[in-house]
Amino acid sequence: MEIETHKVCPICGCKLLADRYDQHMEKQHSPEAELKKLLIQQEIEDMRKQRAIEGEEVVRCEICHIEIKRKNLNKHNYNVHKKKK
Repeated sequence: MEIETHKVCPICGCKLLADRYDQHMEKQHSPEAELKKLLIQQEIEDMRKQRAIEGEEVVRCEICHIEIKRKNLNKHNYNVHKKKK
């Protein structure tokens, strides 16, 4: 008689020790866990959008007063004015 040592999660396909199956289902696939994953995913997406917006923001160079994207300002200062950060 062979004892079943592993189970496969029907949701994610993860191979688990049989005695940890219930713990896995509760921590990974319960409604609370799914909500937490969704909130974390939304927060990450918001951070990515914010970074993109900040990078596209237009600022003025303090030296030559041209308008340039914030993400390109350091490169502009180095290439045009030979000024490091």
